[in-house]
Amino acid sequence: MEPKIVEGLVSGLERGRLSAEDSDMDGVQASLATVLRSNIVNDTPDSIKKLVAAFLQSFYGGLSSAILPMAISSVDELFQIQRLFQFVVTQKAGLVAVKEDDDAKKKRKKRKPKKAVVLKGQPWIEALVQGVQDISTSNTLSGLLAIAGILRAIQHGEDDPPKVDEESLALIQDVFVTRLNGLVDTIKAEDKRWTVSSQTQACLVFATCQTVPNLPACKLEALDRPFLTSLLVDYLLQPNEGVIPVNEIIRVINYELAREKNRLVVSGPSHALLTKTVRGPLFSEMGRVARTVATLIENMDSKDHGNRSHWGEIEDVLQKLHSFAINLHVDWSRCALSQADSFIERTEGDRTGGLDAETTKSTGMLFQVFKTLLFAYTMIFGAIVEKSTSEPIPVGVVSHLDYLILDSYAYLFFVTYKLGPGGFQVYEELVTSILTRMVMAEEQASALVQHKSDLDKDDHPSRHILLNKTLKAMMPRADLGFHDPVMESRTLFFMNLLERVMVAIDETLLEEQLLPLVYPYLLKNDQRDLFESAHSVVMSVFLTNKRIAQQVAPFYSNLLIQHFPEQINIDQLRAAFTTMIRSLSGTEDALAWLCVEKLLERIQQYDDDLAEATATVQDEVERREGERALVEIATSVQQDLGPQESATHLPSLGTLNPTTPASTLTALTTPQAILERQKERGQLLLALFDQLSSLNLVFVETLGLKIRELIVKEPSPVGRKALLKCLLDVIGGPAVDHTKRDWAVKWYLSLANEFGQKGSSSSSSSSKSAGAASPAVHA
Repeated sequence: MEPKIVEGLVSGLERGRLSAEDSDMDGVQASLATVLRSNIVNDTPDSIKKLVAAFLQSFYGGLSSAILPMAISSVDELFQIQRLFQFVVTQKAGLVAVKEDDDAKKKRKKRKPKKAVVLKGQPWIEALVQGVQDISTSNTLSGLLAIAGILRAIQHGEDDPPKVDEESLALIQDVFVTRLNGLVDTIKAEDKRWTVSSQTQACLVFATCQTVPNLPACKLEALDRPFLTSLLVDYLLQPNEGVIPVNEIIRVINYELAREKNRLVVSGPSHALLTKTVRGPLFSEMGRVARTVATLIENMDSKDHGNRSHWGEIEDVLQKLHSFAINLHVDWSRCALSQADSFIERTEGDRTGGLDAETTKSTGMLFQVFKTLLFAYTMIFGAIVEKSTSEPIPVGVVSHLDYLILDSYAYLFFVTYKLGPGGFQVYEELVTSILTRMVMAEEQASALVQHKSDLDKDDHPSRHILLNKTLKAMMPRADLGFHDPVMESRTLFFMNLLERVMVAIDETLLEEQLLPLVYPYLLKNDQRDLFESAHSVVMSVFLTNKRIAQQVAPFYSNLLIQHFPEQINIDQLRAAFTTMIRSLSGTEDALAWLCVEKLLERIQQYDDDLAEATATVQDEVERREGERALVEIATSVQQDLGPQESATHLPSLGTLNPTTPASTLTALTTPQAILERQKERGQLLLALFDQLSSLNLVFVETLGLKIRELIVKEPSPVGRKALLKCLLDVIGGPAVDHTKRDWAVKWYLSLANEFGQKGSSSSSSSSKSAGAASPAVHA
């Protein structure tokens, strides 16, 4: 290499280190490309070593210390080591072009794509690796990043990865593993694990997440997987300087809101910190970081930590993730901004007014941070669940792992909720897999029953002890945050969980602790999802035929009937009432009929109210007609009398100005209110008709008589016809089983015959009356 060219290259490199975000970094790449393309740097090892020396020594200073020089102020700048070495390899292989303008890109797209250059037998790649080894002899971060850049260039070629012979590839992988292990040993030997600078941690994370996921298993075995996993997770969850400094973000938001006197304005420091976070060098690599942790966990085995099981290391990782989720949940619930952007849907009247544009943008970036963290959690949890499924695990360990995963998700559900149903398929599949395993894990539960010393004193023998212990540990406190949307998000997750595993829940635990948590939300319909989830839990109690269902039935039937239609609509009433009656019919017929009688009493109450309202309206109409007739008579008399007679005999009629008396109608007796009550009565009849498919035959016949009485009370033929049509839909549906179908068909045909003839008779009578009246009219 000519000295002038080397000086020019070094000068370009020095210009690039002014700022990692400066456009001069393009000049660094351009200088490297010029040297490589001009063939001034030939394939001899000496020229490659000079290039490496100029790059590492002139650009980044000395390599004697394991910690990089303090003169390098930006972590972004450190990452350029890996990026530029990746650029060197891919440029020499002809895989990456220098930055082009739009016209050049269009021209290049029209050309045929370049094929990857086969590196087999090329001495320059071996010389490059050897140059890095010779120049950076100590365990330095810059040497690790340089070799990581070379390895990543081979693993992730933009067009096609360069084809390298197995020996050269193994050499590069071995050098990287050796470098990484050497640095890890240095940190462990000097006990620097808790004092390592954030720059060192960031560079280790960046180097490993770019390369480790693509290493073969045989190379991964040489790494200290438990230590690397712990180091990566520690940096990932570092509260102030990690990949996602959540604690610092929420602290700055709280400070800014306090400065704004609790006005929901997030614009200055908070917006700047969020922007810096989402644009940070490692934030976009969060997926790779999580994938690296997952890869290391998947490849752990019992050899990694001596006598201690590798599951102990995995449990430590889960404990850290779980603790971080709890802290994030609590910190965000105490932040005023969480109340503005409610994570639990409420009615429109309860929503806070709109936020300004910059605050809305900041909130969007904050949710992006939360969502990225949730995705990272899910990738790590998925690897743990898959590993625990494929390996034999000690009794009780899998239960604790499942508890930590599910409880972490419960605390992060304020994020998951905003993704919407079906918005995060991997999460839903993972939770389903865990719940299925917990419900089906009867062998482990049986083993625990035999070892009663492992159980708490208040545990009861059950084949699902593991699951019940998990639910008991996860149960939120009802007195915390009943009106806090973040706290209630955890309650919503828990109730959704109860509904899915109800079949395996212990009767005593359900009666004494779980259902009391659900009851307050049965009438809290200002939060739709909590309201529906609470009712789903109660319905699952009936569907699984729990012992407490018979005790809950009277209370629940009253609640459904009394709060229709204000808080419970007809669809919810029909679904819940039918589920309850069908469940009770299989265990307690008398109780099922008692609940149906409550519905009949409610319909009778509607009939009485409608009769009273109709009578009141009729009386009001007759009174007004009478008053109107008197006024007309008085007016006629006044007109018939002369003015003199009027003045002599009827002086009061000379100033006749009758006033309309106050109406006796109330809000419940207006015509519109009567129509609304008739509509509600008809909806209750639909709920009653549904019970023909739910009750057993012994009570169905009694119900049939009651329904006939109600149809008789229907005054209009059109109304009777509509009711018969609704009955036909129920009887002809699949819900009526074979034991009742024969009776139901005969009963319906008799009703149709009876009321059909009555309808025809009424029509005939009306026609005859109209015919008789016609001659009189014409006469």
